[in-house]
Amino acid sequence: MQLSELDGTVRKCLHSIFDEIGPAEWRGREREIVSRFCFGYLMNFYDPEYIGMEVAVPQLAKDVLLECNPEVRRPGQDVCKDIVIWREPRETAWDKDWKATHEPLAVMEWTVINRLDDLGARSKKIEKYKSDKCWLLKKANSVAGFVGYAAFVDTTTHPKQLTCAKVSAGSVIPDWL
Repeated sequence: MQLSELDGTVRKCLHSIFDEIGPAEWRGREREIVSRFCFGYLMNFYDPEYIGMEVAVPQLAKDVLLECNPEVRRPGQDVCKDIVIWREPRETAWDKDWKATHEPLAVMEWTVINRLDDLGARSKKIEKYKSDKCWLLKKANSVAGFVGYAAFVDTTTHPKQLTCAKVSAGSVIPDWL
């Protein structure tokens, strides 16, 4: 799939999931929305052999990662991301020597605020969303042809809120959706 097709597919799926959860008494946290997005929408448009949920991708170098999250202590060679779209079917991050070297075509990170979150949790999630966008931008700047999406959902507002930032080399479009 070309990146232009991927953009259209992600946008269509985001609108569809919002149509489902927006007006309803839908209850869920980040894991439930990620699962619903993948199985209920994304796989209808995209070959599931290219999609991973909560799978490892190569981590940024520590000095670069610290720019996004100064609290990082000992990052590993990989990090799990909510949704990963690979360049090849059945691909993973791992090479034959078990080094995380294979880069994905796209990563989508989700942040969801729900009724179970107190004010402290909400603040942390807003910071996580900012950190996700930074990580995606650093990855896009270092990997040719990579695109990232950072979705933010607040299920406590009426109406519910869904926004998505698109990240590509040198660029963050905050309200892409």
